[in-house]
Amino acid sequence: MARTARPGARACLLTEDKTSLIKAIQTYGKLWQRRFILSINIGGLSGFVFVLIRTTAAAQKASAATVSVDNPPENTLPQNSGSPDKQVGPTAEES
Repeated sequence: MARTARPGARACLLTEDKTSLIKAIQTYGKLWQRRFILSINIGGLSGFVFVLIRTTAAAQKASAATVSVDNPPENTLPQNSGSPDKQVGPTAEES
């Protein structure tokens, strides 16, 4: 989010897990300044709205892992064996 937000941009985040979001903000404290936290009630559930302001600190570019179409990863889902006794759903005669 910090890579696409301009300095001074505002982010309003809604969460039910205040602790985890505070830890995430502390991790990226150079990139976001916390303006305030608003405690809210949403239909009986407690929630929190965090308002953050983007600082002028430069965000690092994320490294994206690429997968080749010609060489798919080894941990792909197993393919259907095609045996007729393992068919799921109605057959042509049942429909």
